[in-house]
Amino acid sequence: MGGPGSGLWPRLNSKRTTDSLPKVDLRFFNKKGLLYPGASGRIFWLHGKEPAGSVEFHIYTDHLQLYHSIDTSSQRAKAVHQTVFFGATRCHFGGERTWFLCPACGRRVVALYRGRERFKCRICSNLNYPTQHQRTFGRLILKAKKSRMKLGDTKDIIADIPEKPLNMHWKTYFRNLDKLNEIKGAFFQHYTEILKISQ
Repeated sequence: MGGPGSGLWPRLNSKRTTDSLPKVDLRFFNKKGLLYPGASGRIFWLHGKEPAGSVEFHIYTDHLQLYHSIDTSSQRAKAVHQTVFFGATRCHFGGERTWFLCPACGRRVVALYRGRERFKCRICSNLNYPTQHQRTFGRLILKAKKSRMKLGDTKDIIADIPEKPLNMHWKTYFRNLDKLNEIKGAFFQHYTEILKISQ
């Protein structure tokens, strides 16, 4: 019988989310009317209310040029230049829809996220949507409730450990208790990962 959390750690979803990294988004260019050859400008990012960097862009017929700088261990800014090609698909009612082609894998996407240095799609950046973390919390809470019900208890996940019901064997009680502790351990581990991501 494994220790607390031993059965759930591999399924924990501790990835960063799409709102944790700077991004360039085609919807921004469309909204601002900037998706045409010759357009240029700079996108600024905020972390809360604090400036969190920027990227200069230049748009050409079939691609986008990005220019930004990153801090290095030598405390000298490193200039980064990246080319992102456009792709297009036909719409059902005529016209075309423009996409970014991920520089890492070639997927058609609407947003690219800046990692340590380069912009890549959500999959290549190993990111989840924020709602995926919410679903993970929901699953763990539901599992905890079901586990507590088996022990004759209906309190929430952080309540004290329920006592053994009178008609339950000790072996069954400890098996259900181990399961509950696994779920609680996974819940708080996931919560800790979310706090690290948000900092």
